[in-house]
Amino acid sequence: IDVHNAIMSDLSMPMPTIANATILKLADRANMSPSKFRKLFIEIFGTSIYQYHLRARMELAKRLLLSNQLTIVQIAYKVGFNRSQSFAKAFLAHTGQTASQYKKDNLTL
Repeated sequence: IDVHNAIMSDLSMPMPTIANATILKLADRANMSPSKFRKLFIEIFGTSIYQYHLRARMELAKRLLLSNQLTIVQIAYKVGFNRSQSFAKAFLAHTGQTASQYKKDNLTL
């Protein structure tokens, strides 16, 4: 099972959808209970499925910001946030910068 690809297949999906669909499918394919699958995931990847997925969404958001083709609001929706304020909070927590500041600092390099 390629867990990474399954989780990364659609980063526009919010985590509850991933947890309820992808994780259950992956656990079933691995002949494990969802709780055992989650525990093994943490042992292998060193983080929870939720954090792994969130980190991937934030890395995609950073790439999209630097492509300079979408607005921050468009990027927020593209990486699975229904509210740009939720994206802003998650991005700040992940990077220590606002999306605007990240874009400004990295596009001028």
